[in-house]
Amino acid sequence: MTDESNAVFFFLRDQVAALTGAQSERILPTSRMIDFGVDSGRALEVITAAEDAYGLEIPDRVLVDLQTLGALAHWIEARRAP
Repeated sequence: MTDESNAVFFFLRDQVAALTGAQSERILPTSRMIDFGVDSGRALEVITAAEDAYGLEIPDRVLVDLQTLGALAHWIEARRAP
């Protein structure tokens, strides 16, 4: 992961940790939100926070296509506003 993707991953990781109470150190780039009990409604909270933080719109299909937090971080980094 690039430094920028790492920063996005850490943001996503912290969002998942805040929603679930999981220790952030246990959430890895290979983790899926569902691994920590994040259902579709709570996943939308994470996505909305990322959209607000990075100035982009994340289509719903991205959650289906990109299942890990690392993959989602890469997707966001590749498309985020400068």
